[in-house]
Amino acid sequence: MNKFFLYDIDGTITKENIDLWYLFSSSYNLNKEKFNKDLLNYKLNKEKEPFNSSKLMMQKTIEILPSNIQYYMNEFINNIDLNDIVRMDAIKSLKENSNNGKVIFSTTNYEDLANLFINKILDKYNLKNILSVNGTVIDWKINKILHFNCGPLKVKCLEGIDFIEESYGDDPFYNDSYLLNIAKRGYIITTDKNKKFKTNYRLNWK
Repeated sequence: MNKFFLYDIDGTITKENIDLWYLFSSSYNLNKEKFNKDLLNYKLNKEKEPFNSSKLMMQKTIEILPSNIQYYMNEFINNIDLNDIVRMDAIKSLKENSNNGKVIFSTTNYEDLANLFINKILDKYNLKNILSVNGTVIDWKINKILHFNCGPLKVKCLEGIDFIEESYGDDPFYNDSYLLNIAKRGYIITTDKNKKFKTNYRLNWK
């Protein structure tokens, strides 16, 4: 019987405050002033309406990204030095769990970008048994969100899977709460924001 292990990416696989969605979108958008204004509005509303405010922010952002988006995503990932942004304890966990079962990733980031990032990790660290990389699905031809992989929808990718052995995430307050609660053991990756959150399962990854 296969064991399944579920991971968030930003802030979990990457180091604290390393958000690939933000790094990419802030660097490649075509209207910095609008992006910064939208980001400010998002931060003002995210506590009250985390799902809707996040989705609105992403929709507004994809509308100001360049049309040849795949080229820029590849450029962005190629320029990343994994040694600078990845938690090595996360890599150790991935190696161990991928040897004992199948690994699933679920992130709110663009699914295209998440796949490129995880593929780079797989190549560098020789990881195997990755079942899927799931994120927000965009129709880039019309700049429309087809599936927003946030909050409760981060576990939609688990349809057909009856049991998750372990899950890992850094946001127990909302975005990773469903991901963490669906597993037998949901491990919170400690950050300054969540260090006081009460849990029986916590990891201090470096």
